[in-house]
Amino acid sequence: MKQFLSVILLFLGTSLYAQQQLFWFITNKKTGFKDAQGNTVIRPAYVYAEDFSEGLACAGIGANAETGLYGFINPKGDWAIMPQYNLASSFSNGLAAVMMQGYWGYIDTAGKWVIRPQYHIAKTFSNGYAVVNKNNKWGVIDNKGNFVMPPEYYGITNINHGMVAIQKNAGSKWEVIDTKGQKISKHTFTDVKDFNNGMAPAADDSDKYGFISLTGDWLIKPIYTNAEPFSEGLAAVEVDNHYWGFIDKTGMMVIPATYSHSGRFINSIAMIDMNMEYWYIDKKGSVIIKCSKY
Repeated sequence: MKQFLSVILLFLGTSLYAQQQLFWFITNKKTGFKDAQGNTVIRPAYVYAEDFSEGLACAGIGANAETGLYGFINPKGDWAIMPQYNLASSFSNGLAAVMMQGYWGYIDTAGKWVIRPQYHIAKTFSNGYAVVNKNNKWGVIDNKGNFVMPPEYYGITNINHGMVAIQKNAGSKWEVIDTKGQKISKHTFTDVKDFNNGMAPAADDSDKYGFISLTGDWLIKPIYTNAEPFSEGLAAVEVDNHYWGFIDKTGMMVIPATYSHSGRFINSIAMIDMNMEYWYIDKKGSVIIKCSKY
């Protein structure tokens, strides 16, 4: 996968099409898709591809991922939006962030511009809002491109139920505020990631991660070396800078920490990193399919 695309939020999950789930795999540095039985549904022809989301998958063609052009394919492997963008990310809330000539904007599933390219970085929409970077400052826009929180922060999370975590300047602590800028939490944090299910991963002064509420109170104590947001009731956490597993909202480890890295659950399936392969697992930790990564 393209590690140079750190600006893109890669949500490792599954695709759904007419009750058929598709799983990407890599062969000879080209990406394709298989079904749950291991049959190749879309041949490996792309220098990069993301999981299907809202019926489409971002895919790239060209000599390599860095110089390729990106568009979107349907679950049959046909181009729904022709490859024409320098970079692109998955659809969410009916919009996808795409980059042309160095700037990011948003298109709809028909490939029409909804928000013209103007941002240095643009993240995926969540709950009708998206985090964007303009002139090296972060803010939040609505689905028409209007700033609901101006680009004046060094760091910012997504908006969830009117709450957001912000970092005002480099090196300053994170705090939870409402969209009007009113401070909500009495605590500050060394890091906060996106809210989901009313909770967000956050780190204390020891740089250990736990989970906070929308008011910035600890719901799960900071005991992990890393953590990702909750999705479908489970969150990936890292234990002792080594292996990843999944906890529930009570903090109970429901899938043991045995993976090199873990994605989030989508449609009750998560992709996890197992050295030479990517595995798709269900919420019991059972392996559905194993896919090559090289």
